[in-house]
Amino acid sequence: MNTIQTPIILEIGGGQTGEKVLTVSQYDANIWNLVITLTQNGTVLDPGGTTARAWGKKPDGTTVSCAGTVSGGVTTIPIKWQAFTAPGNVNFNIEYTDSNQKLVSPRFLVFVEQAIQNDDVLSTDEYGGIDQALAEAKAAAQSA
Repeated sequence: MNTIQTPIILEIGGGQTGEKVLTVSQYDANIWNLVITLTQNGTVLDPGGTTARAWGKKPDGTTVSCAGTVSGGVTTIPIKWQAFTAPGNVNFNIEYTDSNQKLVSPRFLVFVEQAIQNDDVLSTDEYGGIDQALAEAKAAAQSA
């Protein structure tokens, strides 16, 4: 099965923050690619030379992070299966960084429709897990 490419245009400085851009099914796994074009006053804004990362806040309060690629003014972000484990609105934004600057896109929503089947997949907080692992590693290093 091929991935589904979903084109999204985000206006920097525009008023569409929180706009719903996509509806998916709970437990969709590794099938959706967000294809982001940034614009400013209707003109394409090329984030070339940056690193792109999507941050998603799920309706159960947990977060997910997905790395993307930037090429030719377009950002492609494969969305991880963990993003769609909790039904409801997932709030996303895209963070673009280079060596000394950061740009965060307007927020947009992906609605996750509750599945009829129960795959018993636990919705987890990836960012919190990274923080916890770093704290444990620091504590272990200090006690050594």
